[in-house]
Amino acid sequence: MAGNIDRARSEQIAEAVEHALGVTRDQPEAVYDGHAQIIKPKEEVEIRLANPIAHDPNSATLVSYQFGIPTIAERVHLSMIGEVMDRPVFEALRTERQLGYVVFGFVSMHGPVVEVRVLVQGFRETPDVVEDLIEDTVQNLTARIAGMSDEEFGTRKNSFRVGLTQKAATMSQFSGRYWSQISDGDLCFRTRALQLAYLDSKEFSTPAPLLRAWKRAVSPAASRKRIAVKLFGAPAPGTPAPALERSSTAGLKVVTLLNSSAIAVQMSDESYWPHQSICQVTS
Repeated sequence: MAGNIDRARSEQIAEAVEHALGVTRDQPEAVYDGHAQIIKPKEEVEIRLANPIAHDPNSATLVSYQFGIPTIAERVHLSMIGEVMDRPVFEALRTERQLGYVVFGFVSMHGPVVEVRVLVQGFRETPDVVEDLIEDTVQNLTARIAGMSDEEFGTRKNSFRVGLTQKAATMSQFSGRYWSQISDGDLCFRTRALQLAYLDSKEFSTPAPLLRAWKRAVSPAASRKRIAVKLFGAPAPGTPAPALERSSTAGLKVVTLLNSSAIAVQMSDESYWPHQSICQVTS
């Protein structure tokens, strides 16, 4: 029973985070040529909102680092990075810090854009504290990727190759593999073949490209595009409620009003990523 309650609570919180990103059930999504718009912020963006579940102490913090629209080679780099960061993020934020019962570090496609993401859900620390700990963990991973041995690099390449060559076991898996591309407008059906060829190319014989891709996504010096969504849980009895209001500063835009018209006003000076895919190994 407790597991079902936790799952229901997590789903409600996830819906609130999706709402913060502009995806709601009662409003149409903003679209660009028939596809959802993905903001391309010229500064870092912070979205702050209260947990919609009454008296629920749980908070959630999602930090996304936009890499951009990837080439075939960059898809390989970021996919492998997702495997590299998963365990260290969990160990740093869940095992060591005990921040929450939900902790994930992963790489995900958001429309045509690939993002490095860290998600923490729990009640031990406020989202403002968690955000700083996420940032520290992400930056500490730079040294981890920079120090990857040739042996580990080879092992991870082989593991990725196995995933690419694995055949669909059912008709549903087979159709789903291609239909997701069609529905997303990603019509590069040679992606797997091109990725396999790149894995065995001399251009990808060392882990150096992984480090360059990682730094491009997360390094402050690389003019990164970073979006943080903070959902604040209810305070403990006798303690003040968290301050949702926070002023924007140079290089940071703060969003607290989360209806579609308010977001449209606050984001009116921002641009959006084009909905396209790059069906070539390098740009």
